[in-house]
Amino acid sequence: MIATYRDFLVGLYQEHLEEASFLFEQRRHLFTDDELSWIQLAEFEDRLEAHLDALVVGGDLALEVCRAAASDGDSGQLFAAVTVFCRLEQAPLLAHVLKVIDLTQEERTAALSEALRYELPVAWRDSCLRAIEQGDERLVPVLAKAMAYRRLRIDAALLPRLSTAGTTALPALLWCIGRTATAVSAAPVRGLVPSEDQPTSAAAVRAALRLHDEPTFHWLMSSARGGRFDPVALGLAGGPSAVGVLLDALASPEPSADVVIALALLGDLAAVRPLAESLSIERLARHVAEALHVITGADLIEEVLIPDEISEEEMFPDEVAAYRETGQRPRRPDGEPFGTKARLVSREAGVWQEWLSANASRFTRGTRYRFGRPCTPRVLYDCLRSVTFPKAYRPFAAEELLIRYGIDLPLETDMFVAQQMEILDAAQRRIDEAAAIFERGRWYFAGQIIS
Repeated sequence: MIATYRDFLVGLYQEHLEEASFLFEQRRHLFTDDELSWIQLAEFEDRLEAHLDALVVGGDLALEVCRAAASDGDSGQLFAAVTVFCRLEQAPLLAHVLKVIDLTQEERTAALSEALRYELPVAWRDSCLRAIEQGDERLVPVLAKAMAYRRLRIDAALLPRLSTAGTTALPALLWCIGRTATAVSAAPVRGLVPSEDQPTSAAAVRAALRLHDEPTFHWLMSSARGGRFDPVALGLAGGPSAVGVLLDALASPEPSADVVIALALLGDLAAVRPLAESLSIERLARHVAEALHVITGADLIEEVLIPDEISEEEMFPDEVAAYRETGQRPRRPDGEPFGTKARLVSREAGVWQEWLSANASRFTRGTRYRFGRPCTPRVLYDCLRSVTFPKAYRPFAAEELLIRYGIDLPLETDMFVAQQMEILDAAQRRIDEAAAIFERGRWYFAGQIIS
């Protein structure tokens, strides 16, 4: 009877792990679902939390099942197991995972990193710092990111690594330093800004801008004028003088999506009509429509059919023949393509031109706009809380609050919804106080108006 009951419990805990794994993967997928607001993720997170909690209260037998899953389970089960180890402060079990995990398996490494970012106990800070200083070079970004996510001061351990780390690890280390260091630590970061390795240079610029490093800001502006620049960094920190540089890049033969994003972040009206004209560039149409939406707040949403990708292996022989002859994929009995209907921002240039002409009086040139309002810390804060503001731009809003206005929220937009809401609620007073300091619709860097 005891063995039977034990087997029942083992099966129950394994089922909790499987369900947790499914919800973990589902949550990841839903981050990119334009139909779902960021707050709606809470429903899936609550279900995930119920399974995690059942494992936490399951005692030694649940730990045994989690230990096996951490070694042999899929990436979602690894996430759940490491979460349990952290919540129960089972340091030896986590140490074993760190020792045996194959860091070349990207999915498992990402799952481990995600669990540590959410759950790493503050009490383990010193042990993790020793591991960073003495441990496996490949684990350094994983542990550092977990602590930086929690805004634990680790820059003293990371800064010496900048001179020895390889280009694969440097962007992650710079991300961490940008979240845990102070302005006095900016010089080593600044030294990597001119790096020939583009990911390293971009990460160094972003980290230095978060540290309000003026030499890096001036380097960015100078590089933009010289044609070598990171568009997104320019959008996060630049002023109206950067708009012309970005518009030239938009008019180039192969404009990038990052240029479109940067123009949205700058929020200058001078970019609106050129962006509307760029809706004809098919590969950029989604990005351009979203950028126009971010600047103007125009509610030009339409229902669009997104065709399913169907391979020839999935078609009947007559459908394959028709596809090869005409290029037309199989259709439903009503003649419509197989696909999913989604509500997306309009990509019709005529629709946008008509809206812009009808609403021109609502906007003033020389003003920075975000979601149809002259930009302020309060507007960015409202965008972070909004259920209609595009999810892809929420991380930028949090970055802008620090880079432009010096308001540092310990917020990452892939945190669980409940944690994000807690951080945003706590920031309410600081945001209200900022309303009296900063002028509406002006461009700032480090709290100073820029041109």
